[in-house]
Amino acid sequence: MPGEINNIDHIRKLRDICPHTPLVVISGYPTEETVEECEQLGVQDFLTKPFELSYISSVLERLVPNSPKDI
Repeated sequence: MPGEINNIDHIRKLRDICPHTPLVVISGYPTEETVEECEQLGVQDFLTKPFELSYISSVLERLVPNSPKDI
């Protein structure tokens, strides 16, 4: 929407605040440009809808290996 912050700007702000926090982006309609920008900003994974719920679990286990498994 006009005047609102876009997703890439959110990622930039998050990187400024918490540069080492793992980030995963979920999008229904990713563009090649968006995926490339996310990679440049250090996004660890990019999920495209639809996806299997089990895939999110495997991504989180990879990015946060010491997290509780029964959440």
